[in-house]
Amino acid sequence: MKCYLLILFLGMNCCVFAMKSLGDGQYFKTTQSATTASVISARQKALLFAKNTLATMVNGKVENVTKSYIEHNSETGKSADDFMTETRMTANMLLQNVTVTDENVIKEKNGKYTVYITLKLRKDDVLKALCKKLSANKQDKETFHKEVFIDLWERENK
Repeated sequence: MKCYLLILFLGMNCCVFAMKSLGDGQYFKTTQSATTASVISARQKALLFAKNTLATMVNGKVENVTKSYIEHNSETGKSADDFMTETRMTANMLLQNVTVTDENVIKEKNGKYTVYITLKLRKDDVLKALCKKLSANKQDKETFHKEVFIDLWERENK
């Protein structure tokens, strides 16, 4: 019973920490955990949970900014769906290469392992990649207003 309460407490603290880290203005950041009998599988699960959480954060912001951009700029050069797809694909490519910034392994009394993994991705890197992709596309080059997109990104960050 004590071990269950400890795991529940640690899990709640991890979630609280992940939610607090959303307020970091420079990074998308999350910490997630998993507990299994194997360190390797606990690490894989924690990493999967962390990547999914980070992807949700990044994609949510990209989607909000892209929708606002489309509303402010009707000359995107392509349909709203195509524009959204392109920004989403660019953000997902960045998520493929995200690195682990912190990792902790705890051996529980019951013989299982809990692994905590923290991932961080600079918001500026996401913005730069989006602007580079949209500016490089021949179809978007003439209609993409980088300054408007950056302004909307920064407003969304407040």
